[in-house]
Formats: sequence, C-alpha cells, structure tokens
Amino acid sequence: MKERVDRLPGGRQFIMQREDLFSYSMDAVLLGKFATVTNKTRRIIDLCSGTGAVPLVLAERTDVHMEALEIQKELVAMSRRSMALNQLDDRVKIMHGNVMNAGDYAPWNQFDLVTCNPPYFPVMNGADLDCENPFDIARHELHCTLEGISETAKKLLKSKGRFAMVHRPERVPEIFEILTRQRFSPKRIRYVHPSIQKEANMVLIEAVRDGQPGLTTMPPLIVYDEGQQYTKEFTKHYEYR
Repeated sequence: MKERVDRLPGGRQFIMQREDLFSYSMDAVLLGKFATVTNKTRRIIDLCSGTGAVPLVLAERTDVHMEALEIQKELVAMSRRSMALNQLDDRVKIMHGNVMNAGDYAPWNQFDLVTCNPPYFPVMNGADLDCENPFDIARHELHCTLEGISETAKKLLKSKGRFAMVHRPERVPEIFEILTRQRFSPKRIRYVHPSIQKEANMVLIEAVRDGQPGLTTMPPLIVYDEGQQYTKEFTKHYEYR
C-alpha cells in the first residue's frame, strides 16, 4: 500500500501515513497541544503512539528528548520515517514494544510527562487498537487496559510528573476512579464538542502523580460552528502553534 505524507495542523511537521493502517486523528493533535509542557519538563514519553502524531505536535512546543512506544511494527517503521523526515530522529526515539512491558524499553521514575491516546472499546474495525493483531479485541483488552496503562504511566513518572490522555466522555467516572487508585490526582479536564448543540465526544484529562486534590474544568472546546466550519476558538487552538 502506498504511503503518503500529510502535514499536521498548526505546525511545520509532516507525518507518514497509509490508508490501510491506523492514521492520526484530531484527538492526537489536541492531546499534543493540551499536555502541560514547562521549562521544568525535561523528559517525555508517549504511549500507544501510533504513527507518532503526539510527539510531532509536542516537538513544536519543546526541544526536550522524547520517547514513544508502539506495538505495531508497521506504525513504528512509519513513525521513525516521520521523525527522520522532520529531522527529529536525534531527539525522538521510537520504540517497538508493548505498553504493559514499558519497563523493558524505558526507565521507571524518570519522566516528567507521559501522554497517551489509549485504545477505545468497543471499536468497529480495530483501527484504534494498539496490538500486533488489531482485530483481536479480546486479547488486546486483556493486555492493554486503562488500569494497566495508568499503572505504567505511574511507574514511568517522577513524583509530581504529569499524565495526559484523551478519551471518551462516558469513561470519565471510570478514568477518575482508576487514576485515584493509581495515586494520581486529576488536575485538568476539558470536553470537546462537535458543535454547541451536541454532547461532547472527546475529553482531555491531565493528572499529577502524588498530586494534591484540586480539579480545574476548562471551558469546552467547540469544533464546528453552525456553518460546519471550524469555530474561531478551535481554529486558533488547532491550526496554530
């Protein structure tokens, strides 16, 4: 299948993709722009990285060393080519491996920020799954649960490190319960709505390992206006650095 090169919204980065494999979507770009990056952020890792969209977006915001972990070999290969294309292969390391075995590829307790666009269940065609056989939903859910991903993030992070994810709004109670159980304090949440008349279909959440209680609910992000064009706020957030 022929690869293509797409430009990521709001930046100078380009990404390699294939029609027959998982392609990045809006949620990955929003996650890369949502995650907190400060001058104290020294090391970042992206889990379930797919074609590397989140690290590419983050590379527009920081020049720190980053790592990314993905289990599908074809996506790893394309992600590495994307990093080379953008001259980022010297500071973004793409690793092939299972998130549940992240300690085999990255050191524990060394990261300031963990990002993850985790698998969504249920799925219709397997495209969102991060496993060797993306249609083997039962095996994947057994080995890559929200609980498991959160536990992995906790082990990778330093104390007070941040864990940012994008998911479905209906999973928020479960996500908060899991984060609390894994010693995270949810700190920021933002709902994304297709339009002002529709319910949210995405949620961005950031939590701090061993953090103090206190949650900020950010203003909702509305994607489309009545004319089915991006709203000014969304355009400013999504299309620009």
